[in-house]
Amino acid sequence: MKWIWPVIALSAMTAVALLTPRTGLRQVVRADSALPAARLGPCLAARLGLGPWKGNPQVAGNKGAGLRAELADKGASRHLSLLTEGGRPLSSGESEAVQACLRGG
Repeated sequence: MKWIWPVIALSAMTAVALLTPRTGLRQVVRADSALPAARLGPCLAARLGLGPWKGNPQVAGNKGAGLRAELADKGASRHLSLLTEGGRPLSSGESEAVQACLRGG
């Protein structure tokens, strides 16, 4: 009967994991761009309503929209990550804004 307690503990942990809502920021976009960060960052900030860029890698967010952008310089390219609250998909407007910025707009 010693085996029963690990089974009960594992069952309880599984139940908690399944019933806990998935919150927090989750990455929904990952892209690389040859555009300089000095051009890409302000474009994303203006089109997505992000706050000021801070740190290295650069991070900016829009708490009202549950959106955070991370921009890292990788030598010849910039690495962009967009994270949303709970991993929600980008809206069509957000998606179009990101695509326009990545094209240089």
